[in-house]
Amino acid sequence: MAEMGAIRTLYGSVQDRSWPGNDLAFMKTHNPLKGISLIVAFAGVLASTQTASAQAGQLDPTFGTNGLVTQDFGNVDGLECMAIQPGDQKIVTAGTASNANYGGRFLVMRNMPDGSLDTTFNGTGYVILPDYTESYAYACFIGHDGKIVVAGAETGPDYQFALMVICLNPDGSLDSTFGTNGIAIHDIGPGDDFAYGAVETPDHKIMLSGSTTDTTTYNNVPIVVRLMEDGSIDTTYGTNGIASIPVTQIDNVFQGLVLQADGKVVVCGHKDQGVTIAGGEDFDVLMARFHTDGTLDTSFGTDGIVDHALSGNVDQARAIAMTTEGKFLLTGFIDEDDGSVDAFVLRYDSTGTIDFSFGSYGLEVFNNSSFDAAFGMTLQADGKILITGTSGAFFGSSQQFLARYLPDGGLDLTFNNIGFALAGLGTDLEEAHACVQQTDGKILIAGKGRNPNNNDATIIRFLNDFTTGIPEASTLSNSALYPNPAAAGSEVALRTSGGQSGIVSVLMMDACGRTVDLGLGMQGRLMNDELRFTIPSNVLSGSYMVRLTAQDGTVSSARLAIMR
Repeated sequence: MAEMGAIRTLYGSVQDRSWPGNDLAFMKTHNPLKGISLIVAFAGVLASTQTASAQAGQLDPTFGTNGLVTQDFGNVDGLECMAIQPGDQKIVTAGTASNANYGGRFLVMRNMPDGSLDTTFNGTGYVILPDYTESYAYACFIGHDGKIVVAGAETGPDYQFALMVICLNPDGSLDSTFGTNGIAIHDIGPGDDFAYGAVETPDHKIMLSGSTTDTTTYNNVPIVVRLMEDGSIDTTYGTNGIASIPVTQIDNVFQGLVLQADGKVVVCGHKDQGVTIAGGEDFDVLMARFHTDGTLDTSFGTDGIVDHALSGNVDQARAIAMTTEGKFLLTGFIDEDDGSVDAFVLRYDSTGTIDFSFGSYGLEVFNNSSFDAAFGMTLQADGKILITGTSGAFFGSSQQFLARYLPDGGLDLTFNNIGFALAGLGTDLEEAHACVQQTDGKILIAGKGRNPNNNDATIIRFLNDFTTGIPEASTLSNSALYPNPAAAGSEVALRTSGGQSGIVSVLMMDACGRTVDLGLGMQGRLMNDELRFTIPSNVLSGSYMVRLTAQDGTVSSARLAIMR
């Protein structure tokens, strides 16, 4: 039932609306996928001299079965989010495993780095919560303490959804210190409430993005909710823990979210503009930025809000990422005038203004088939952009896709020779909803594939030609850096686990493995699992690794994004 609304919003009717520099008719004539035979021919020459580049985008045969892991829980199954545990690189995913009546059940799964189920996790490798009429997981992260936080929604017999967040211990058991026996449920509005995005703040609170129902109009309202570490609502944020924007139409939502180094949260989604002239749905790309107290940041967009029409039909942003320069990348899909659907990447500057230096007037369109939609995105440390989703035909054969774009736009033709890769079970209705990059550079996507009868949960791994240049130790303990991203010249804290104190060796390296001088003489004092240090003011923007080694040989490591 929860998927029906998402399917419905993929369609719309034709309405003439354009904005300077962003006419999709213009974009289609400048689409980098057109003239693909020439691209392939050129890429073939390039591949003959660059063996490593030729492998990027190909399936990793060492993962699962020829690069693919499939898990069948009996009925309709699928994955919506993914996170990599620091140190051991185990793969955590979450989504839905439906029951015999096809009602959704909250699913959390953990796989070993080779793709096999991790049976130390709940004894089976997965956790399914069956105690609701329906429940769906949409977002997840690994907390500072190694616990797994998953957010989504649940409903009882009345079929009215409420926000649902669970916290699992590293062994897969529910964390009894969180919510009620590990589960926090918050019924916010008179109708349905959903959480689609989740992230942890430096002080261990939980930020959620999603939607609720207005008590007067019953319109869906996009919201940001802040929870305390124990799962209760933080009433100091916004209005009783909830921040929102005004809307006038029925279907509005915040999907993805990111945290800035200053604590502000930036969210993306779509805003309902009513109906088109032809009577179809009319959604615009939506973005907003909130202060740490939940009020809109009026220095961003127009009074804190960006409302952007791309096609005049259905435009939706599903994921957001922030570059080391503080710019924002959005991905999602566009319902074009000819009835086809294309995936897109958009870039805005730090003020919420479209960045015309990216792609073609700030926009890149992925048009491989009649139906292309992106749902997930991540950034490589070299600035290249990875997006994933579905590519195929309406109600027909489709595959999961992974595409890589250059930092300033344009498909990266060193990736699988054509800039993107297609994969899956090879049947139909395949979707990838999340993508992450491992420390060795390999890329994972998670979603669903079709077996002869139902959808199965899938994880696919691709080879890459880019690594961090920093080898991972085999004895890493759980650790995290806060704030992250951080600004050059600011103070950060590296927090570990295990009750450590004393003198430790400290090393900070850039993406190429070069050491950064922290002015500590390569040593620091760890107090109650925390080491504080100041980032040099002359450090360039980018991705860094901070690693400390305790006197007992325990290694703790965390990645840090720095922006100027």
